[in-house]
Amino acid sequence: MINRYFEVEIENGENILLITEFGKWTMLSKEEYREFLRKGENSDKKIIEKLKNAFIILDESNIKPFIKYLNIRYGYLTIPTINVQINPTYKCNLSCIYCHASSKTKGDVLEEDKAKEIIRFINNIPKPNIYVEFQGGEPLLVFDKIQYIVEKLEKSNEKIKGFTLVTNLTLIDEDIAKFLEKHRFSVMGSLDVNEEIHNLQRPFPNGSKSYSYAYNGFLTLLEKNIKFDVRSTITKICIEKYGFLELSQELIKNAKKHGLHKINYMPVTPQGKATENTEILLNSEEMFEVVKSCSIKAVKENVLDKFIFPYLCNIFSPMRKYSCLRDICGAGTSNITISPKGEIYPCDVIKRIPEWKIGEIQNGKATYNKEKLAKWISISTKSNPLCGYCEWQGLCNICKSCNYQEFGRLTAYHFLSESCKFHKKLYKFLFENIDVFRQYYNKFLKTYS
Repeated sequence: MINRYFEVEIENGENILLITEFGKWTMLSKEEYREFLRKGENSDKKIIEKLKNAFIILDESNIKPFIKYLNIRYGYLTIPTINVQINPTYKCNLSCIYCHASSKTKGDVLEEDKAKEIIRFINNIPKPNIYVEFQGGEPLLVFDKIQYIVEKLEKSNEKIKGFTLVTNLTLIDEDIAKFLEKHRFSVMGSLDVNEEIHNLQRPFPNGSKSYSYAYNGFLTLLEKNIKFDVRSTITKICIEKYGFLELSQELIKNAKKHGLHKINYMPVTPQGKATENTEILLNSEEMFEVVKSCSIKAVKENVLDKFIFPYLCNIFSPMRKYSCLRDICGAGTSNITISPKGEIYPCDVIKRIPEWKIGEIQNGKATYNKEKLAKWISISTKSNPLCGYCEWQGLCNICKSCNYQEFGRLTAYHFLSESCKFHKKLYKFLFENIDVFRQYYNKFLKTYS
C-alpha cells in the first residue's frame, strides 16, 4: 500500500522531498524518484527501504511501527497534563506598542474571593500533572495575589508540578526573586534586542524609558538559582534600524554578553495593540529573513536559537513538543487561561476577545459553553480544506487565536495570511539545509527545553 504523500523539489535541484500528511519524510534523488514513479513497489530495495521508513509504503513489515509512530506523534491528544494560566490583573505599568493583551494602566484585578474559587477549581482538576502560569498585564503589580495562590496550592495540591511567571521584569527586586527561587518558578521576561530598541518598543505610559528597570530585574534573576529566559519581540522598527544580518548579530552579542548561549525572539504577530499599530507588523518575507539570518548566525556561533528549535523538533522527532506547532494545539483542553474575573478562555493570545469566552469559574467550579468549546476544538489543519492540499500540513499548525484577530474567523484566508506564507518559506529553507540543521538539532537536543 502506498500512503498519501506530497513531493517538494529541493532548490539545489538534486533531491525530491517526499512528506506525508502526518509529517514523516524522506529524501530521494531525482533518479530514485523517477524509478519509484515508474516501478512503484517494485523499485530498488534501497528506495523501498527509505519509503518504508517514512511510512510512505506500508505493508506487514512496518504497520506496527507506523501505529507506534502515530501514537507518539499524536500522544499529546491524551496527555495527562494541563497548563492553567492565571491573569491576576490586566493592568500594566508599561505601554508596549505591540501588547497582545492590550493592557493599560487601569484594568481588572483579581479579588481574594475569586482567587479562592480559582484555587478550589484547580484542586478539583482530575489530571495528575498541573502547571500554573501567571500572566497579565503585569502580574507583579499584584504580587500579593501570586503569593497567596502559590502558598495555598502548595499546601493543598500535590499535583502541582511547577509555576511560571511571565513578566516585563521591571518590578523584580530581591524579595520577589527570593520568593520565585523558593517556589521553583520558571520565569519568562521581555528584553527587546538592546537598550535602544527596548525603549522604543516598551516605554512607560508617560513615554519614559523602561530598559534600565527591566535590565536590573534581569540581573537580579541572574544571581538566583531560577530557570528563566528572556525574549525579544521583532517589529518593523528593528528591521529599519538594523537590517536582518545586523539584527541577528545584535541578538547574539547581547546574549553572549551575559553568558547566555541562546537567543529567544518572536516576530510580532497581528494581535492586541499590533492590530492597531499595523505599521510595525512584518510581512512574510521580512519574517522569513529575520528567522533565516538568526538561525544561520546561531549555527555559526554555536548558540541555541529557541525560535527555530521547535520547528526542528517537528522535523526530526516523532513527538510534537511545542503546543503551538501541533495539529490541535491543546488550547481549551490541555491549556486554559483565566481572567481576573474568573472567565475562561482557550489561551493567552485570545484572552481579551469576549466572543471566545468558553466558560466561567463560579463557586470553585467551571461552567463551560459546550457549543463554543466544541467549535473551537474542532478547528485544526485537518479540518481546513485548504490545509489539506498543503505539503507542510504534517509539520505546521494554524493559530486560531491569531487568525481570529487578523481575519475575524478561526481559519485563515491562506492567500492573505502572512503567517502561512512565512511557514511555507521557512520549512522549504530548513529542508534545503537539512544536513546542517540535523547536526545542529542533535547538538542542542539535550539542552533545549
